[in-house]
Amino acid sequence: MLNHLFQQPRRNFCGRSFKNQDLTNQDFSFADIRGADFTGANLTGAKFNYALAGLTKSQVIRIFILVVILFIVATMAVYVAGYIPIKFILNQTNESVPIYISAVILIVQELGSIGLLVVTILQGIQEAIKYLFYVISLMIITISILAVFGVHEYRVIEWFIYWGGGLSFLGIFVLIFSLSLAVALAEIISGKWLANRVVIGTATLTLVGIMTKTLQDYDQGNMTLWWIVIILAIAISLTLILITQYLAKKILAEDENNLFILRLGVTIGTIGGTSFCNANLTDADFSHAILKSTNFRFANTTRTFWRQAKYLKFAIVEETILIEKKVRDLLITGDGKHKQYIGANLRGANLISADLSNANLKLADLGEATLQAACLNNVNLREALAIGTNFTTAQMSGTCLEGWNIDHTTILDNVESKYIYLLEEAKPETDDKERRPSSGYFQPGDFTKLFQEVLDTVDLIFRNGVDAKAFMSSFQQVQVENEGIPMKIQGMENKGDGVVVIKIDVPPETEKEKIHREFMQFYDKNVKVLEEKYQKELAETEKQITLYRQRTEQTEYRIFFMNQILKTQDSPSVIAREKLVTFNFERGSFATGFPVIRANIWLDGHPLPISSTGNLPPNLEIPQLYQDWSQKYKRLRECYLNLSWLPRIKIKKEQTKNLSKKDIEKEVGKIIIQIRELEKEWLLLLNNWLNTSDFHRIEKELRVRFIPSDKVRLIIQSEDTLIQRLPWNLWNFFSDYLSAETAIDLPEANQVEKLNIAREKIRILAIFGNNERINIEADKQYFSSLSSAAEIVYLLQPTRQKLDEKLWDKKGWDIIYFSGHSESKADGSTGCFDLGNETKMTIEELENALTAAIKKGLQLAIFNSGDGLGLARQLARLNIPTIIVMREEVVDQVAHKFLQYFLELFASGKSLYISVREAREKLQIIEDKFPGASSLPVICQNSAEIPPSWESLQISHSNFEGSLIKILSPMETEKFKRLTSKQKSLLQKYYELTNFSELTKFETEQMEKILERAESDNLLSYWIEKIDGLIDENLGLFTQEKLDYYEKQKTRSKEFFC
Repeated sequence: MLNHLFQQPRRNFCGRSFKNQDLTNQDFSFADIRGADFTGANLTGAKFNYALAGLTKSQVIRIFILVVILFIVATMAVYVAGYIPIKFILNQTNESVPIYISAVILIVQELGSIGLLVVTILQGIQEAIKYLFYVISLMIITISILAVFGVHEYRVIEWFIYWGGGLSFLGIFVLIFSLSLAVALAEIISGKWLANRVVIGTATLTLVGIMTKTLQDYDQGNMTLWWIVIILAIAISLTLILITQYLAKKILAEDENNLFILRLGVTIGTIGGTSFCNANLTDADFSHAILKSTNFRFANTTRTFWRQAKYLKFAIVEETILIEKKVRDLLITGDGKHKQYIGANLRGANLISADLSNANLKLADLGEATLQAACLNNVNLREALAIGTNFTTAQMSGTCLEGWNIDHTTILDNVESKYIYLLEEAKPETDDKERRPSSGYFQPGDFTKLFQEVLDTVDLIFRNGVDAKAFMSSFQQVQVENEGIPMKIQGMENKGDGVVVIKIDVPPETEKEKIHREFMQFYDKNVKVLEEKYQKELAETEKQITLYRQRTEQTEYRIFFMNQILKTQDSPSVIAREKLVTFNFERGSFATGFPVIRANIWLDGHPLPISSTGNLPPNLEIPQLYQDWSQKYKRLRECYLNLSWLPRIKIKKEQTKNLSKKDIEKEVGKIIIQIRELEKEWLLLLNNWLNTSDFHRIEKELRVRFIPSDKVRLIIQSEDTLIQRLPWNLWNFFSDYLSAETAIDLPEANQVEKLNIAREKIRILAIFGNNERINIEADKQYFSSLSSAAEIVYLLQPTRQKLDEKLWDKKGWDIIYFSGHSESKADGSTGCFDLGNETKMTIEELENALTAAIKKGLQLAIFNSGDGLGLARQLARLNIPTIIVMREEVVDQVAHKFLQYFLELFASGKSLYISVREAREKLQIIEDKFPGASSLPVICQNSAEIPPSWESLQISHSNFEGSLIKILSPMETEKFKRLTSKQKSLLQKYYELTNFSELTKFETEQMEKILERAESDNLLSYWIEKIDGLIDENLGLFTQEKLDYYEKQKTRSKEFFC
């Protein structure tokens, strides 16, 4: 087939000019384009397969004449370097110079000449010139030695410098240039056969010249001297020629030390040849073309195909990626296996079907390159630039992709990958290189999904921390500069050692390099401006600080007081800060999988979350397992109904069966065993599902950020009912983090602005609905134990009107409790609760009353009844802060025990989440009769609100005025009475805020408004300072040690308060 192709007649375009023409997609395959001029032409998509480029015949003859001239010059150089010094030294010997001195001179001289050649081979011409100075130094030393033996200095200097040093060394350099250049040009025009003949011709002509000259210069009667001269001259000359020939071969092999000689030869050999200078060769095809003596200088070679092209090293390729030999060889052969391309310029390279397995492309520029169907298995692409790169159908198993740079223009369609690594080096003391997936292999399409998020974000990397004020200012400037491009902050990640990564969400088609460049320019400028500002502020004296500045610092002081100092205290008055984590299941189902799960982690004192994403594969076993478990659980409740156990869901009469007590007890024992086996399956199946690689990295992030003793609130946000019904407490994470608890929520959450209503005690509205088969007296007894600290109002089977009236109570409620029967729809969308007297209520029917109660400070709703997920979802849409319900229908004994344990723990000062967890875990003791009881209670948390604690509720209703009067003098008491009701209300709100362990965004804004009002109200400002004194006395926080700690922390957090 190949022979047939070469037999095709070539179209003749020799010497034609196509300068600046549009030749898009033209076919020059098999054409003779020697001497053609394509300068500035548009050759996009043009074909030059098997084309013949280079010099025309007349131009080859011109180069041949130049080769002959160089060949003659090289011969003369050998004669000068080899024969003349010998002749001159022997002549001096005849003039009474001792023979041993002549021998020394000759040896030193010729070793110097050969040394110059060796240095040129090993290190290049530049180093050889340096070496020449060392030789001259050796000459000077030799002069001194010879002078000691009686040789006149001036004669020795003449021998060495004029004849030995001058002519010999000059001949060496001329020989290097002329013979190397002649060999290069000979190979360009006719191949190795002419280059070899140049060397052979130089040697032959030198031998003939030396013998002829010897016959003329020496008497043949003195045969000894005659033979000495011939042998020495020939030996030295051949040595010089052979060494120079070896040097010429290295130059032709593109030896970097003498590369300029080859480039000089190529430049000369290209004069008049085919020219593609400044041509657009995008997507052009030069496969199998002969390209010697061709000029590609400044050509656009984006995705140009060079496979099996010939003699590219004899073409001018400056200002293209072909300039590097290893890159050129890769483009020609397509073979890069096990080779090093660290930092290589492969921008626009056409590597279709190339084999780069096990190659190192770290830091390489692959922008706009095409690697379609290329083998990239086990390739190192760490920090490689791959913007606009085409990886369609490439093989990328075992590839390292740490920090590679891609965007929406990077094509990853149908990439074949079993697994990849996100780290080049394993983490310290482990073999973990962050394999994806962690176990098993990618399914088709998984690889592209894994990097979809990267295509939609701009990663801003700060290596010395991030200045919050400079960041926000820069972000706003970038938004103005790129008006019309939606941007939002996705999250922040602290990588350690001061390295912070902030991800910005942008549309896929956005020019991310421009966004990144503009942002960093604005940021650097803003940091400098702020630094100058800070320096000026530090230089100001106390006398120059204005009243406004003092007030501003007071604001900072108080905010820092609540958000920083309180969390460090051990006082019982302070609520320990809990960490917040949310898992947002943005879409998906168990049938299709959950493609995007966004985990946000809020750490102390920072307004932005650390964000990471994962996904979970489809799993139809979980819905089936839940269905099996639900059926067994339902049958167990029916059996307990027949045994007169009291359920908190009404069982229809037709569901009951007339069986003997012994048969029922036997069936109960059998069902309990079956449920326990299903729970074991739950434990195994759930953890195997959550351990899939794309979700496991989220768990690893949590374990890195938190220590096992941390108090963690983990909120699951999803519209999928089964996700909310899962027993998340069985996840292995919770067995290691004993102070962590899970909650559920809808994907969207908002905060309701609260009214400032004074209540002397915690107010609890306890509603007892239909008490059929329910012991409500036990619940009432548990609440009665709280009567000293709370005002409890009981409603027994209230009418609709009575319940609505109580919810509208002007004092409001802190906690609403319902005990009775309730149920949810199968899809968990809605629910209802039974008030008795055949009255069922839905949340929609009480929406206005509940909304009013929430505005008046309702913090917690407890539905200690049957399946309450539907009720929880409806209440969540009203933005109630916290709800506690049962995931499934619950037996009366379980509900009693949970309420008892929860109230005891919650009222003792433990956080709501810890109270729920410990109350749940205490239910395990009755799981011999009620399996799964410890998984039934669940928190439904509004993620925009902070969950209440018993102490925070008490603080909000403390006797503000009475506490303040305790520390006032009679004169100050009279002054206090002059306050208006509005001022007193603001002071009470300020007092409540200063007692919280942390503030929400809304509460922080309330604090700032109060302090802003105090700046223009001297009386209000005076009493705020008094309140600070009350806090000091009650909490005992402001020792000198604590004040020093505050000042130190405030300085570090300067930008936080701006």
